[in-house]
Amino acid sequence: LDLSQRVLGFDMTALLENPRLRTPTMMYLFHRIDERLDGQPTMILIDEGWKALDDEVFAARIRDWLKTLRKRNALVGFATQSARDALDSRISTALVEQTATMVFMPNSRARPEDYCDGFGLTSHEFALIRSLPAHSRCFLVRQPDASVVVRLDLSGAPEVLTILSGRESAVRRLDLLREAVGDEPAAWYPALTGREWPDGAVDEDGQPVWQAAE
Repeated sequence: LDLSQRVLGFDMTALLENPRLRTPTMMYLFHRIDERLDGQPTMILIDEGWKALDDEVFAARIRDWLKTLRKRNALVGFATQSARDALDSRISTALVEQTATMVFMPNSRARPEDYCDGFGLTSHEFALIRSLPAHSRCFLVRQPDASVVVRLDLSGAPEVLTILSGRESAVRRLDLLREAVGDEPAAWYPALTGREWPDGAVDEDGQPVWQAAE
């Protein structure tokens, strides 16, 4: 397994459905990821990872990472559409206590027992989450000593939105392009976004410097 790339992604959907393979495979992945933690800034992001937390090995490693990764210049982040899923996990206490920064999207159906009792939000913060328009591009960023409403507008960068889209049609289109031209972004990027592959400016790792469309 080659983990030398700057950005890596693993689709765990099928694996999580197979208890016999799930635990040994995740133990191997955790071992290889640990090998990569050499002090360089690293983010480990897990989308809808609550099902994986049903696995004792996975839960134990995440609990340890929440407490120790910052010493290795790394962080672990979870994303979920349901606050209750996070609070019902076996490591919910560690998640709440060890997470320095939480991001809450607008949710008109948010419940105080989840957001206030579970995550410790104030009544004002809770009211903001309930009242922010769903399509406002705003969200609440909360840290232990402060919170702020942030607006992230990517309408000027349609190519970024296209790449980040999780819609089934967009994912299928990218899968077909990769089957046709290969996995290298420079090969499928123009057909997917309608723009040329960024050329010229690169960062210290030789990766293209992305700029929003004007």
